[in-house]
Amino acid sequence: MWSTFAIVFTIGLLAGSANSIVEKLQFQTGAFGVDGIYHLFEKPWFMSLIMFVAMLLALPVYYLLVWRRYIKMDKVNKHIFFVVAIPSLFDLLGSSFQAIGLVYTPVSVFQMLKGSILIFSAALSVLFLHRKMYRHNWAGVIICVIALIFVGMSSVASRENQTQVVSLGKLLLGICFIVGGQIVCASQYVIEEFLLKPPHDVSPVALVGLEGFWGTILMVAVALPIVGSLHGGDVGGVIENTRDSFVMLYNDPAIMWLTVSFVVSVFVFNLCGVMVTATASAVHHTFLDATRTILIWIVSVLMFYVAPGKGLGEPLTSWSLLQLIGFVMLIYGELLYDEIVKLPFGLHEKEPVSAFRSFKGDFIFLVGFGTTSSSERPSYGVSSRTKAGPWNPFQQGETTIIAERC
Repeated sequence: MWSTFAIVFTIGLLAGSANSIVEKLQFQTGAFGVDGIYHLFEKPWFMSLIMFVAMLLALPVYYLLVWRRYIKMDKVNKHIFFVVAIPSLFDLLGSSFQAIGLVYTPVSVFQMLKGSILIFSAALSVLFLHRKMYRHNWAGVIICVIALIFVGMSSVASRENQTQVVSLGKLLLGICFIVGGQIVCASQYVIEEFLLKPPHDVSPVALVGLEGFWGTILMVAVALPIVGSLHGGDVGGVIENTRDSFVMLYNDPAIMWLTVSFVVSVFVFNLCGVMVTATASAVHHTFLDATRTILIWIVSVLMFYVAPGKGLGEPLTSWSLLQLIGFVMLIYGELLYDEIVKLPFGLHEKEPVSAFRSFKGDFIFLVGFGTTSSSERPSYGVSSRTKAGPWNPFQQGETTIIAERC
């Protein structure tokens, strides 16, 4: 019999893997647009809007849980309410950059390059949060850098074998957008950690929902009008035509259902990511991200060979071995950074807090409910906080990280 934690972890794994795969499938699916011409649904900015709408669903869930458990909700701090708009802006830019990069890169390469966020978040944490880096942290970062070089090299070298061949310039542009998106997202996570720490103590679930609220407003009022007016390569000669996006959704049920699937997968993964970290630890969230990366690669390869000639997935090439080596190094670097594995030859330094703790106590359905068997948890680039009474979205809560949005 599976434990509740194992079930939630598995659901998070499937939903997280579906995020990138479904979005890539959308970019590879075509339909008739507003101009009556058949073209691919390459709409990264529109998909960022859909992502924020999915995150916004966390707030109705909170209100439903408040109603079901009769929890009195405290008044929202206006200062915090508006400050959350800052990480929402970073989330908008970072997610949009990543979506643009995904248009020009294989989904497995996209997912692996997202591992570079560890490098930038570590650097920003040292610069702005004055966090101490141990030997295993630096070793993990260096290994991740080498791994990302291998992954990038394999992508460039095997571009002719991809299902949708793109020019070298576009491929490099896609890689730059993905890495640039990680820099922006790392900045976002540093700001989020600042909000999660005292004296602010914003609950992670509330932060996800509020970022969805502000992100939706920023997309509708600012981002989409700008990309819809500047010169570009989309329909109407603009960067991205939002009206064309809705017309394509209406004209092609496949794109419509892929969009619905994307909303569900983002929403479920955000909740599962928070629950995994709150119920176990941030270390287990590392396992979740690492496992979904290899699952995405396996599914992409299977899609290519199960549906040949459909332009889906990606094939195995002579450069896949280099990509595999890069992937293994990337996972090892992440595990080393999180102290799941230790440096050999006695080089490992003692941490003040162990990376592991026992999984005890009852399962918490959402972060903040009930109590835990441990009053402290290790910090992995996030705040370490103790429980203080019934849960509400602006109350001190569990150690956690904000789940990955894409």
